[in-house]
Amino acid sequence: MAHRRIHKLTFVSKNSRLGKSVSIGPFSVVGLPTRSSILKANGGKKDTCILPTLIGDRTIISSNVTIEEGVKIGKDVVIESGAVIEKGSIIGAGSFVVHGARILANVHIGKKCVIGGLVADRTIIGDHSRVFGNLIHRQDNPTSSWDGTTEESPTIDEHVFISFGAQVIGNVRIGHHTYVCANAVVTMDVQPYQIVVGINRFIQHSKWKGRLRHSKFWKEQI
Repeated sequence: MAHRRIHKLTFVSKNSRLGKSVSIGPFSVVGLPTRSSILKANGGKKDTCILPTLIGDRTIISSNVTIEEGVKIGKDVVIESGAVIEKGSIIGAGSFVVHGARILANVHIGKKCVIGGLVADRTIIGDHSRVFGNLIHRQDNPTSSWDGTTEESPTIDEHVFISFGAQVIGNVRIGHHTYVCANAVVTMDVQPYQIVVGINRFIQHSKWKGRLRHSKFWKEQI
């Protein structure tokens, strides 16, 4: 079996499965039990409720990374310092999680994505997409139970770019080859090949007057 490099100050739960040539830096946690699992296990005295965590071959996990139980990470993924990946999330092969990114529970991220923002629970992100803004679900009733309410989250198609400061909110779908500019706000569906600015302002990429119109981004194949 290919050599793994696991720092001595790293915690890896016994329910975790590490692929070949995995590297994990100091102060990282892999397979962290969630609050619900601890409660089910009678105050943490048992670990039978903890879901297995799977880390693919040649994945690099830097320092101070938290990966909760039930996460599945594909091959050749890079996770930078300070990232948090919550229970049940899936990250596709060849993806890159930027330092400080927060991927909440049950998120599904495709292959060769770059994630550098906040991704709300149950969000879906297609292959070859890059997210630096915030993908968040609604919370129309702030008085509801924190654990008992399930809100619908965004769906991001393949080849989408979401810039720093952008907010994509609620049960919306962002079509493939869409570029969401910095600080834009999206609360409705976006068709493919759009540039998004301001609040729900969509411009067909061919009508954009700046240099972004000529980017190779629009020619990427699905």
